[in-house]
Amino acid sequence: MAFDGAYRPRNPEENPLYKVVSGHLETFLARQRERDRNVPGFVESEFRSFLDCGVLARGFIRIHCSACGLDRVVGFSCKRRGFCHSCGSRRMADTAAHLVDRVFPHVPVRQWVLSFPHALRYRLAYDSHLITDVLDIFIKTVFASLIRRAAEFGAVRKPQCGAVSFIQRFGSALDLNVHIHAILLDGIYAADDEGRPHFQALLSPDNEEVARVTASLAEAITDFLRRRGLGPESDREESDPLSRDQPWLAGLYAASVLGRTAFGPNAGRRTTRTGDQIDPESMDAFASPRCANVNRFSLHANVGLIVPTANVWNV
Repeated sequence: MAFDGAYRPRNPEENPLYKVVSGHLETFLARQRERDRNVPGFVESEFRSFLDCGVLARGFIRIHCSACGLDRVVGFSCKRRGFCHSCGSRRMADTAAHLVDRVFPHVPVRQWVLSFPHALRYRLAYDSHLITDVLDIFIKTVFASLIRRAAEFGAVRKPQCGAVSFIQRFGSALDLNVHIHAILLDGIYAADDEGRPHFQALLSPDNEEVARVTASLAEAITDFLRRRGLGPESDREESDPLSRDQPWLAGLYAASVLGRTAFGPNAGRRTTRTGDQIDPESMDAFASPRCANVNRFSLHANVGLIVPTANVWNV
């Protein structure tokens, strides 16, 4: 069906997710209190804000067109970053338009995606300082690869790289899967003979280069965690404050990372998945180029973009 461009106000109360949350939130919270389980305030606040999002009875703004006389009311949005699909979709579209129109130069860029071992995903999920430090290691390591490769073409005078990164907190099954999407310039800026910045595009990284970067990342992040007292030999109570301070939330995080049911009669069992499944023994047949896995650190760099046309190319 063709889109006619007319504004259609959404009706959040008719959304299936809204019905589930509104119908079960109070019961859920009451049961957790009965079991002396502390539901963190930010979790309850996220749910309650979601139930107010777009509901006219919770507040709205009136818009009037002086040219045609049209009046319309638009409900206030929650502007949360959790699971509100309306606010999330709008933020995603606004951010993409901003990056294309005002941030990225008209040069090739490449997406690099870094995934982590399960145990590290759990810790990164609640430690904002740790994810910032790991992100810094990630970006600097890929930058070093770009500069080294550019030096082979003589682009060595004041080399500068560029990147925009995003922290993704869930996987395709809505499980807790903290990983990083970073969009990097697929080349570097270096000074020309007159000192002006000149962009040096690079060939797409080959499989060997992606594997080398992945190995460097695995080693650097593992060494960093060990220095922070978060290695395998670290004291669990000290290295996992969430489990000590909020065991209920820690149990949910751990179960979601492992794809298992957290509570109830099926606690510990793997969650049921539907849809297409790939036989692990045949995974090699579907192996993606420019993708490597070292000690459960996975790096994917097979998607290139041309800004601002948004045409995807894989080379």
